[in-house]
Amino acid sequence: MKFNFKKIFKLLNPVLEIGGLEISDGAIRLTFINNGKIQQYNQSLSPGIVKDGLIQDDNKFVFALNGLHSQILSLKKSIPVIVSLPSVGIYTQIFNLPPLKGEQLEEAAYLNLTMISPIDKKTAYFDWQVVGQASNGNQEILGAFVESKTIDKVVSALRKANFLIVAIEFFSLSLARLIKESLSIDADKPYLVLNLNNEGVDFVLIRNKNLYFNYFLPWLMIHEKSGGNQVKFDDFQDVMLIELRRVLNFYSSRWGGAVDNLILFNTGYSKEMSDWLKKDFSFNIIYLNIETSWLVSRGAALRGLIPRVEDNLISLAKIGTEEEFTRSGIWRFVMIWRNAVLSTLSILLLLFIVSDLFFVRINNNLIANLQSGKPPVDLQEVALLENEAKNFNSLLDKIFLAQQEFKPQSSVLKKIYNFRSDILINQLNFNSQSEVISLIGSANSESTIISFKNFLAKDSGFKDVSLPLSAITASPDGMSDFSATFKVKR
Repeated sequence: MKFNFKKIFKLLNPVLEIGGLEISDGAIRLTFINNGKIQQYNQSLSPGIVKDGLIQDDNKFVFALNGLHSQILSLKKSIPVIVSLPSVGIYTQIFNLPPLKGEQLEEAAYLNLTMISPIDKKTAYFDWQVVGQASNGNQEILGAFVESKTIDKVVSALRKANFLIVAIEFFSLSLARLIKESLSIDADKPYLVLNLNNEGVDFVLIRNKNLYFNYFLPWLMIHEKSGGNQVKFDDFQDVMLIELRRVLNFYSSRWGGAVDNLILFNTGYSKEMSDWLKKDFSFNIIYLNIETSWLVSRGAALRGLIPRVEDNLISLAKIGTEEEFTRSGIWRFVMIWRNAVLSTLSILLLLFIVSDLFFVRINNNLIANLQSGKPPVDLQEVALLENEAKNFNSLLDKIFLAQQEFKPQSSVLKKIYNFRSDILINQLNFNSQSEVISLIGSANSESTIISFKNFLAKDSGFKDVSLPLSAITASPDGMSDFSATFKVKR
């Protein structure tokens, strides 16, 4: 029997369920995915609490987080989450590195990030992940940058509401992961994703099934580009055409070729958008049929399914957040074992107490029976059983003695019994007047019977051996029956 140590360890240290937490201007959404089952929780935000992805009112935001927390667990229990933030103020950039590994790759990536960061490295958080391989063999690295104060406010609020941060990413990264898991996309083809949300429009470029480029256009900028007036659909369409061409030209100049596939989320405006896009572009439009309000949260929840030791994706959390989650996991493991040990000791103590009371009661009953002078019924039954056991053992001794004293009357006959295990002697008759011994037996084959006849004929202890072939007959059970006669030499 083989032991599956992974299953045993998983049983002793259950995997912590990690949710995907989306923070947007209008709501906080939390999704858990467990064995294909999806659980979703939503907490709306009043206008002004979060604006353009930035927390404006810390107290009201923490209050909303507590409301979300109370829908799931007691406020005393931590909820581990992958946080996904709006793409506002988050910058991404692709750069190439030689095929390095381990610490060399980390050092080279960090050096490049500090050199290309659009934000002062002293006031920025940044991270990277490998997204593909260039034609020259170099590794393609995606870097992401954000102002540290944006992240610090989120981290502080989540800690106050007892949420445990596992990683922090952004909308585009969550969307790219959701598309990778939900659609059968070709790794060799580029895809452009359009996502309209409360903050603005995300232009997401996917290659090798990974996020390669993200361009965010806030609604305020769309409003300004439309002349500062109320944005009509025609104005929105004109702005989108210009921005789309910019994104497509960037792709063509950076990687070459064209983007033929466009992914839209199936909403009320999808049909209108696809109609006017087809007039100016030759896109193959693909629809993703998932409720748009849960796209980001579900994409972040998918990251929570990745084992922590294998999660080398971008996280914009400040240094130490991952260590905090690791310490929490270790403490949780210790607490599980502490509770298990205490429970086991409590059960053993209870068993000892019950056993002690039971034996005390038996002892008191025995003392009472002895003092009354009347043998208890149980003792009479025990004496009866002992007497029967003695009689049974006496019979066994007689059987063993009879077996030891039994000896074959003739060493010649002993030879017959010990000849071969596949010869079965059914009947043996001795005529005292003619001194002829007749034998009836069976064997598994005729050759065995002939060998038995030859054995009798050659042995010096036998004479006048007769076993004709006509005396051999086949029985229904597959055996061969035979009869033979012989005499014993004196």
